[in-house]
Amino acid sequence: MISRMMTLLVAAFVSSASFEAGAMFMWNQTQQVPIDRLFTNLQQRLMRDTNNFELTYDLARLHAKGRHLIVDTFSYKWNAPNQTWWKELLPHVDGLTTMGYEELGATAPEWRSYAFQKSAAGWLASRLMVGLPAGRNEWRGNTLTEHLRWLKKDGKVGVSFWDAQIPAEAWRKAEVWKTLGEIRGRTK
Repeated sequence: MISRMMTLLVAAFVSSASFEAGAMFMWNQTQQVPIDRLFTNLQQRLMRDTNNFELTYDLARLHAKGRHLIVDTFSYKWNAPNQTWWKELLPHVDGLTTMGYEELGATAPEWRSYAFQKSAAGWLASRLMVGLPAGRNEWRGNTLTEHLRWLKKDGKVGVSFWDAQIPAEAWRKAEVWKTLGEIRGRTK
């Protein structure tokens, strides 16, 4: 009886030691890769050499592995990156946010209109995400619902928003989130 117990104890000890060694080996294989730094480096290199197929291919491989690259830009020609960069950036990113927020709008004039922003994105407008201010119930003469109605009807551009705390009351309504889901394409 004691020899059986001793055999079981030794077997349990050897099994646990083997499991720990295997777990340590697997841990080294699953350590976090600095993917953000890799994306940044590849993007910077590609911006300097826009015709570099190898860099484009490397970025495409990262995208194929389920990585998404989204760039925030200014909505017009000030600061950087800005709207004048869009034609060069859009082919290499999964999404591009135009950070106009309350400066942009469904019925805003000139460059501030959603239509102008979409036009500036050209044939890759489906990658454009119009930045909306989550701290406002209305801006540029329209309510949040009216802005979302324009974006939904357009059916091409996406939506992003600033301030995940969602301080404005209009954003806390179920119909707003239903519409956002429809814009994203999850529900009909």
